[in-house]
Amino acid sequence: MIEPAPGGAIGKEYAVIIDIGENGNPSGIALGGRYDDEYVKTPQGWKFKSRTFTPSRVDVQPPPAAGAGRGGRGQQQ
Repeated sequence: MIEPAPGGAIGKEYAVIIDIGENGNPSGIALGGRYDDEYVKTPQGWKFKSRTFTPSRVDVQPPPAAGAGRGGRGQQQ
């Protein structure tokens, strides 16, 4: 879900990370939660201003920050 906001847009994205076990079969849910994103439009196109992950359970750690994919994971600024 993406909505207009002052200075750009905001969005929410829900994620579930599944452990893959033997023979490529799912073995369980490792992590679930929600990303809250802020986007800004630049001359090069839309960019992440920030991305915050909120786990669905308080006893799990957020995914590690990474530069891969669509802007990485974790808090960005």
